[in-house]
Amino acid sequence: VPGTPTSYYHDGSAPSLHVVSDTSMAVRIGAPNFDGGDTISDFDIEWDPSSTFSSSSSGTAVGSARVTASRELCANCVTHFNNVTNTFTYDGNADMLKDMIAQRRVRVYFHQDGSGTGLGHAYTFSIDSATATTFTVDPGHLRKIKGWEIGAAAMLDEAGSSKADLLLMGTEYEITGLTAGTPYYVR
Repeated sequence: VPGTPTSYYHDGSAPSLHVVSDTSMAVRIGAPNFDGGDTISDFDIEWDPSSTFSSSSSGTAVGSARVTASRELCANCVTHFNNVTNTFTYDGNADMLKDMIAQRRVRVYFHQDGSGTGLGHAYTFSIDSATATTFTVDPGHLRKIKGWEIGAAAMLDEAGSSKADLLLMGTEYEITGLTAGTPYYVR
């Protein structure tokens, strides 16, 4: 079972709500610290004026949405991993760097066949620091177990190179059509 979702910006806080207008709000959700051993692909969001989430005529929440749990920053752009410095090299740019802030969660998806296609392994990390071409990850999230070492070794060639996708964990979703002046609960 996965853990509780975290902040969109760092893994030490809860998800957040932000007023967009008198009839809409933005929900920002980050990946949980523990994914339950499986990739989290979606988040289910519900909103309702009642804390029991039962205000609709069918006794359920007045609104709900299933939203993707990550956003691809770049495909086949992670080119190297240095397991001594915990640093990935990637084909980044200044726009991507804006998202690569400390404590943000990213997923590196290694393609099984190394060609940029096929099923492979995904690993989630917290960023320690980043530039437009490299990012260093928190060593506490390296999963220093046989699975990580075998998985990473299988995805990299002899020079430590591969082409892997880079995904930013978390999502932003705007809830619209709310009744002005009515308080809402969101889960």
